[in-house]
Amino acid sequence: MDRWQAMRVFCGVVDAQGFTAAQDRLGMTHSTASRHVKWLESELGTQLLQRNSRGLSLTEAGRSYYLSCVQLLEQLDAAEAALAVRRARVAGVLRITLPLAVGAIELGDWLPEFEQQFPDLELQLLCTDRLVDLVAEGVDAAVRISRQLPDSGLQARLLTHSPLVLVASPAYLMRHGVVQAPEQLAAHRALAFAAGPAQLRWSVVSGQGAVTEVQPLAALRTDSVATIFEAARAGRGIAALTWHTVRSAIERGQLVRVLPCFHLGQYSYHALYPRTRHLRPAVRAFVDFMARRYRQGPGD
Repeated sequence: MDRWQAMRVFCGVVDAQGFTAAQDRLGMTHSTASRHVKWLESELGTQLLQRNSRGLSLTEAGRSYYLSCVQLLEQLDAAEAALAVRRARVAGVLRITLPLAVGAIELGDWLPEFEQQFPDLELQLLCTDRLVDLVAEGVDAAVRISRQLPDSGLQARLLTHSPLVLVASPAYLMRHGVVQAPEQLAAHRALAFAAGPAQLRWSVVSGQGAVTEVQPLAALRTDSVATIFEAARAGRGIAALTWHTVRSAIERGQLVRVLPCFHLGQYSYHALYPRTRHLRPAVRAFVDFMARRYRQGPGD
């Protein structure tokens, strides 16, 4: 059962001075209300109500718990009412620029929930790995992934840190073998960014901080992280992508970690928006939502 609901039922029974009298107030039968209170007493390990032929009365523990419940439920109702008012103001058009990792690969992990929470908001997404000028292009906010965030004059909020990890499809590893040590990467096909150096070089860091420099074969070069991700899923080679980019694919069995005790450095996810004294509720709602999402662990 839900503890908050059980607390409401308990308080409703006390206020009505009985289960029968509380039926209409609670919108449930006598037996259902009784089950909620009995469950609550079982969870707490103490009797809250004394039942006898004359009716109900609170035990000493029940009286103390009732007063606490009333206070907590009032605070909860106030918080939910404030949120409802805030949500009512989250409407209109919101223009966001996102890297392809967030706007394409991770889209299904966050967009449905966001739309459910803010149904009156029209979201316009500019998905690109180039650095968009928010002011010049009329964009409300951005999410950026970088090793070190450059100074842009924008307000920045850290969303999360994410290691750069090596991944490949199970089919690729079946054909080419599981990588047991960083030095073995030199014999494997790598999926690389076109903007990188002519000779691909990965600095592979162990859990103890030891760094191994390797030069794998760049079997594919592209300027799109989404292309690298899809090529990895298709079994075309080993890719270096942030953990947040690949975690859902790993959970679904589409990709597996290569050298799971190693990484290629840390990246940061930031939300950026213009500095202003009066931030639009829609922008704040988006930034707060993404911050909560990235605070959650894998699979939460």
